[in-house]
Amino acid sequence: MRYRFALKAALGIFGVLMVAPAPWAQVSSAGHAPQTPAPQVVPSPWRGVGPVVPCVLPWGGIYACPPTPVAVAIRAGRLFDSINGTMLTKQVVLIQGQRIADVGPDGSVTIPAGTRVIDLSQATVLPGLIDSHDHFMTARGKMTADQALLVATKRLRDALENGFTSLKEMTSHGNGYQDVTLRDMINLGVIIGPRVQVSGRGIVWGGTTPRPNEKPDPELLSAIVVHNVEEARAAVRFEVDHGVDHIKLYPVGGWKFSPTGELQFQETYPLEVMQALDDEAERLGVLLDCLVDDVGHSARPNRTQPLCPPRPIAFESATSTCASRASFGT
Repeated sequence: MRYRFALKAALGIFGVLMVAPAPWAQVSSAGHAPQTPAPQVVPSPWRGVGPVVPCVLPWGGIYACPPTPVAVAIRAGRLFDSINGTMLTKQVVLIQGQRIADVGPDGSVTIPAGTRVIDLSQATVLPGLIDSHDHFMTARGKMTADQALLVATKRLRDALENGFTSLKEMTSHGNGYQDVTLRDMINLGVIIGPRVQVSGRGIVWGGTTPRPNEKPDPELLSAIVVHNVEEARAAVRFEVDHGVDHIKLYPVGGWKFSPTGELQFQETYPLEVMQALDDEAERLGVLLDCLVDDVGHSARPNRTQPLCPPRPIAFESATSTCASRASFGT
């Protein structure tokens, strides 16, 4: 129990140090996504924020400015090297603001005078974990929009405190573009959470003509349904205009196993629609994320078209999700 607590504490400290010091410096890695504007510092004290420097949000309103980036050194009794798969001992991690400036054996890393030192010599330190397929927002059910947002805020903080410093979210599950809002609030330092990349609503194939059960979505909450090439291109543009980092697609669905154990599924987008989605995404500089199975169907002999286009795309495996959830990163 004591070891688990120490490990969790190490992960939490490592994650908070990497994310919290200067949140407004965090930006999406997607070139198209708008950068979250930095908060404006108010030159005088302001009520409601306590004895700290107040900041003004880009849309108005006062809140406590995030702390100024500082240098921190961590003395790690054990440090897991995720690149080589080895456990190192007596290591020092030097952090400057949001960047790891140096890592090495104790004595080989110069710790500048005045640097805060955190002694974790009796603990194990891991690199920040990356969840590459996450849904910090789930279907609302009977929740209101505000309740869904608050629940997601807690999930994000819980993820960071348990060592996940980066999340790739794969649609907001019927919550529209609230995931974009949450990403921006993390970047501003309004809420605490990992670095996140979000995909908004996602794009699904609805057949060549609208189905009887296809309903209008005036609140823009659910996945965008497309029926042809033009709608596919417009859907990609709409997602990008709303600030997503990547586009979630569903090239296959209806997974099930036959009595003999064979994985069966249905293919969705026609080839010309899939190609249009990819062309528009490439033109706008955004990646596609495709959820497919891992049995090699894209290469089976009787196949006449690929599940996803040949351009480099982030593929998710429908039958090995656990592997993506256990990946390590810095």
